[in-house]
Amino acid sequence: MALLTLSEGKEHLRIPQGEDDHNSDIVAKIDEASDLVVKHCNLTPDPGWNDGSAPVPGNVKAAACVVLTYLYERRGETMTVSADIWQAVERVLVATRVSAMA
Repeated sequence: MALLTLSEGKEHLRIPQGEDDHNSDIVAKIDEASDLVVKHCNLTPDPGWNDGSAPVPGNVKAAACVVLTYLYERRGETMTVSADIWQAVERVLVATRVSAMA
């Protein structure tokens, strides 16, 4: 389940659409970023996000972009996603995140 299209990911990363050498890596990072955001926020993705019949909310896309950039810029490194990234994600998702406590 990807929160961004390849085109959106490339645009965010400022990779020209004609440069296709790293498309498979970008798609993999989009999938990883999407999974991390969905799990971190306890989101239940709308099935329409997958087939394009329902738009992904802008703040959810923005969160995926934050994580995508982090993963793409640090590819090949052994790492964990830093607390700074999650703070940035929290700022863009403040109204979306489902609280663990009711």
